[in-house]
Amino acid sequence: MAAEERNTLEQLFYRLETLVQKDHELLTQLDRKVSALLARSDVEEERLNDHERRIRELEFAKWKLAGVVAFLSALMPLLVSLLTRRAME
Repeated sequence: MAAEERNTLEQLFYRLETLVQKDHELLTQLDRKVSALLARSDVEEERLNDHERRIRELEFAKWKLAGVVAFLSALMPLLVSLLTRRAME
C-alpha cells in the first residue's frame, strides 16, 4: 500500500471516528432530554390526577349541599305551618 493511500485511509478513519464520537455525544444528549421529558410527564400526570381528584371532591360537596337545601326546602313549609298554628292558639 502506498504512503498516500495509507494517509487517505488514516484521514478517512479519523473522520469516521470523529463522526461516530459526535453521533455518540448527540445520542447521549438526546437520551438525557428524553429522560427529562419522561420525568416531567410523570409529574404532569400526577398533577392531572390530583386535579381530577379535587374536581370530584368539589362536585361531591356541591351535590351534598344541594341535598341539604332540598331537605330544608321540604322542611320549611312544615315548620311554618307549625309556627302559625302555635301563634294562633
